[in-house]
Amino acid sequence: MNGDSGGTGAGGPVPADTRHRRGTPPSPESIVAVEFLRGQPDSAAIRRRYLALITRSTDRDGTTTDYTAAERYLCATAAARRRKAKLGR
Repeated sequence: MNGDSGGTGAGGPVPADTRHRRGTPPSPESIVAVEFLRGQPDSAAIRRRYLALITRSTDRDGTTTDYTAAERYLCATAAARRRKAKLGR
């Protein structure tokens, strides 16, 4: 049976509510952004903002941690800093 069949069991699609559960690795774009931002003079402030954007909720299946907004912030901040550096500001 094809793993993309959409059925249940191993090889089936991952339920949407488990996308950001513990153990899900960050996106490659987020990793690149973190590596860039760690070298910035205000990296501590960036980290505090990142941590503030992580949301945790508890439902019947356990605790879910959502990093979506935090990862978007890192990627957007890194992109803005790169553009600014490229323009020589």
